[in-house]
Amino acid sequence: GLDYECQIPTLNFDNFNGLLLPGGGDVFPFFYNGNVKFSNANLLKDAVEFNAISYFYQKDLPILGVCRGLQLLNVFFGGTLKNVNSHQGKSKSDVYHDLIPPKNGFLKSMTGANSNHVQCVDKLCENARDVCFCTDGTVEGFCISDSVLAVQFHPERMGLSAILTVYGEFAKKVKSRFKY
Repeated sequence: GLDYECQIPTLNFDNFNGLLLPGGGDVFPFFYNGNVKFSNANLLKDAVEFNAISYFYQKDLPILGVCRGLQLLNVFFGGTLKNVNSHQGKSKSDVYHDLIPPKNGFLKSMTGANSNHVQCVDKLCENARDVCFCTDGTVEGFCISDSVLAVQFHPERMGLSAILTVYGEFAKKVKSRFKY
């Protein structure tokens, strides 16, 4: 139920009430002093998206990071990334695993999720809360504030319950900020 634009306008974010950071290539290790394998990184895209995160966070506007988006948010707030081998199936397909949900927060009802990534959180940013973990210890979700949500998994490929839990929560937050 939200209008959207599928690009990041680099000059003016004033007409937007929320920021969705979707999956994609790896975050360039330069941004977290990393020494990890990476592929399909885009230094310019990362810089533009960090600029967008800064704007939306300073304005206390909703941000949702999905997969690579979670990784961007973790790095932006001072965390680091590492490589992981067991979170992508053959032919780059999803793998499924059980979750250890937090006691509170938007992910408290999540008991399972999909994964399709080769990088994950190494050092979790200090201000993360309501952290959701995979049973192997991989961070699968967190929030920074009431306005900043992040998931490592892809709810859009999991079914209605996951979609409503993640995207529904983000949509509620964005709708509450509509400018008239």
